Amino acid sequence: MERSSRKHGRQAAASDRIASKRGPGAGERKPWAFLCRLGFPTLALASLVATGCPPPPPMPTNLPPILVDTSVGPTDEFEVRVMGQEQLSGPFQVASDGTIDFPLVGRILVAGRQPQEISQAIRQALIDLEFLRDPQVTVLVTQYRSKKISVLGQVQHPGTFDWEEGVTIIQAIALAGGFGPLADRNQTQLTRVTREGEEVSVLVPVEEIEEGRQPDILLQPNDRISVPQRFY
Repeated sequence: MERSSRKHGRQAAASDRIASKRGPGAGERKPWAFLCRLGFPTLALASLVATGCPPPPPMPTNLPPILVDTSVGPTDEFEVRVMGQEQLSGPFQVASDGTIDFPLVGRILVAGRQPQEISQAIRQALIDLEFLRDPQVTVLVTQYRSKKISVLGQVQHPGTFDWEEGVTIIQAIALAGGFGPLADRNQTQLTRVTREGEEVSVLVPVEEIEEGRQPDILLQPNDRISVPQRFY
């Protein structure tokens, strides 16, 4: 019994000597220590330890400006109003050949034209065919089906959606059902084609926009939103 007590005493003394050499806190696990061994910069580690997560990316400064294009194409829908002429007013859908069949006038090519250009074409046709002397025609696009935006990656329902004038990146993500549970929101990528046909991709801090700390971003036709998966 006395021999066993002496053995335990020597083990305890040895443990005390090892602990004193290692210094205080040697037994504490530091979860970021392995990052140091991987070569992470000290300042970056300090930020991670202090906040628990990396800072959001800044708002993009190199995003090409919106290309304003409200021209219509096949399957788009619009309303025509001819003042005082109810029989000439109503909804129209652009056919696959880019035309509409307008009362009294017949086929009118509208694809590639802006709403004001369509109203002018209808007005001129009514005058040339001597149906009306000075018709007042207005055109209002109600649905752009020929212009699309894509929302891909970690959203509930990824896919392609109809573009609408004034739609923003937050609204587009909502169209896709919102973020999925593994979405890395602040690493969302927006890809846009410039007037010259070049693709430009930028990171958008969507979470900052959602919380009102940054302004929302307007989208143009053919914009592509990609939401990556987070790995932590």
